[in-house]
Amino acid sequence: MALALDDPEATQAGPSPGAAQTATRPQTIESEYEILEELGRGAMAIVYRARERRLNRIVALKVPLGGSFMRESEKQRFLIEARAAARLNHPNIVAVYGWGEHGGRPYFSMELVSGRSLAARAKDSPSTPHEAASLVRTIAQAIAYAHSKDVIHRDLKPANILVEENGQPKVADFGLAKELDVGDAPTLTGQVLGTPAYLSPEQALGDTPKVGKASDIYGLGAVLYFLLAGRAPFQGASIPELLQRVTLEEAKPVRSDRPTIPRDLEIICLKCLEKEPAKRYASANDLGGYAQ
Repeated sequence: MALALDDPEATQAGPSPGAAQTATRPQTIESEYEILEELGRGAMAIVYRARERRLNRIVALKVPLGGSFMRESEKQRFLIEARAAARLNHPNIVAVYGWGEHGGRPYFSMELVSGRSLAARAKDSPSTPHEAASLVRTIAQAIAYAHSKDVIHRDLKPANILVEENGQPKVADFGLAKELDVGDAPTLTGQVLGTPAYLSPEQALGDTPKVGKASDIYGLGAVLYFLLAGRAPFQGASIPELLQRVTLEEAKPVRSDRPTIPRDLEIICLKCLEKEPAKRYASANDLGGYAQ
């Protein structure tokens, strides 16, 4: 869960069942951070606005809801997010400053972005085709950099792209990231991870061996589709129905609803959304080069 400072979606999700006893302010780390306010929470974690005492800077502090009662696999997943993002140094990726653990409770601090997510931003002002192409080109360059560092995101969606006040996008929330050079992440074959409406077909099928850099290409295409059409590539009345459509159906061409969208941009978008990973763009750099 990545949060921008004024993101209206930030507080929509409530704590997971049974987590109420761990949803209080993390007193165990207040020797290092002054907790200023809660920014929001998701099913797995809370994000606070905090002041890092030693450097006297304002940060976003992410703390899991499970606290010291977390399963080891959950703790590993949380620390993988911090470690994967911390190895990336790119102007269009939210920076992780540091991480640690107090009393069995992990945490990490990251850059606080003053802006909104693409998902929130689109509700007020839909993107023009030129704006959509420019945003996705910049995001693709950031993902290409992450791939060059052997990190795949695996959960690209409008809510995980924050836009600064100057219009620059920043990729956030590496909670499902995988580090290709450090062995397998704690994910089992057949396990579906991610947001259903933006999952690649291989992720929807739980085909873990096929999930890789091409899955992020699909995610970039899904973000572009959202910016052009105002919705995800696929919708469904239930998660099983949605996953079935992701794996079996072709996305509706965006020009069928918005005929003014350039045909070339629609072709780029639909190529990213190919069912077979090998039929998508070979790299995020390739996509960034076409999305002009």
